[in-house]
Amino acid sequence: MDLELILQTAEECLALKPNLSEEKPDGYDKAILGLTDNGQLVYSKEIMVEILTEEDKELSEEDAWEFLEFNCFCAYVGDQTPIFVNTY
Repeated sequence: MDLELILQTAEECLALKPNLSEEKPDGYDKAILGLTDNGQLVYSKEIMVEILTEEDKELSEEDAWEFLEFNCFCAYVGDQTPIFVNTY
């Protein structure tokens, strides 16, 4: 799988954008840890929480976890569904 195609797919997936809009296409790119042999992106859950709470200063860490659990970590977006890992 082509990394450029995978990043494009992630860019198009609203579930992977902190504010769920087209205005911030890079979304959680800083939370990407790597790529599996099958071409799935691997994200750090903790970094995603950091990104989300930095973007929305009024959002608590607990609320950010809840939001991400519901909107990203459990989302299925096809064969290239990202993997979300804990990076304590």
